[in-house]
Amino acid sequence: MVRFGVLLPQDGKTYKEIAETAKAAETLGFNSFWIFDHFMPFTFGKKKDYLESWTTLSSLASETDTIRLGILVSCASYRNPALLAKMASTVDVLTNGRLEFGIGAGWYREEYEAYGFPFPKAGIRVAQLREAVDIIRGMWTTTPFTFEGRYYVVKDAICEPKPIQRPHPLILIGGSKLRMLKLIAEEADIANFGFKIFGLNKILKTIDNLCRDAGRAPSTLVKSYTGVCLIAKGALQVILGTPHLDVFIAGSPTRCADKIDKLVMKGFTYFILHFIGRGRLKAMETFAKEVISVF
Repeated sequence: MVRFGVLLPQDGKTYKEIAETAKAAETLGFNSFWIFDHFMPFTFGKKKDYLESWTTLSSLASETDTIRLGILVSCASYRNPALLAKMASTVDVLTNGRLEFGIGAGWYREEYEAYGFPFPKAGIRVAQLREAVDIIRGMWTTTPFTFEGRYYVVKDAICEPKPIQRPHPLILIGGSKLRMLKLIAEEADIANFGFKIFGLNKILKTIDNLCRDAGRAPSTLVKSYTGVCLIAKGALQVILGTPHLDVFIAGSPTRCADKIDKLVMKGFTYFILHFIGRGRLKAMETFAKEVISVF
């Protein structure tokens, strides 16, 4: 089954604008909505408003009823993993089992430094993420839970109530470097490959091989795609719709459906799309009526 999610706008947006998009996604029949885990913009205008992810997600949960929701992706460095397990469990309970749990190793050095978080080398961040995932999954399924690793120690930790979902919320891990792909193949329920301009074919081949090395069938790992979706016409649709631009699903609804169909043939079954521009809500409506209906 092909699923579709919406990446909510955050950069410089008010809560009202974010919530409006989340509620529209639910009304239009999207399967999920997602928000980034950042404390400040990472493109332009560092002083613009940027709401924190987990507190915002909790509020959005109360404004929706059925749509699934998540963080794309929660940075393992920003919160103690035992605390993060408790936060996520709480959101899953409050939403009656709607949480999809996204987590990653972190990358935004400037944000780390601005907020006083150490920024170790990539290999250390990946190793910390692996321990964090072990702790989070353990706390969701075992009471009490004890863990002693190189980076984290948890002793007789209690996480009650447990998440509504059994055995636990789906774990989405985002990343594309080899060390991250190995961790994804071994630990994730959903892999996320986001905003890749080039190289999706190579990533997909690598992750399938790593799944086999880990003793699992590649088909047991859900592959999710994150990119910009732009319902466009004329020259713009031709430029953005060129095959080598993996980051865009663009053009007429028919062209968008064709691009998604090609990605489905590569193995993607989950599309988390960032609708941009002032016509975002209208584009979501068109997409729901003329693209989602095809799948």
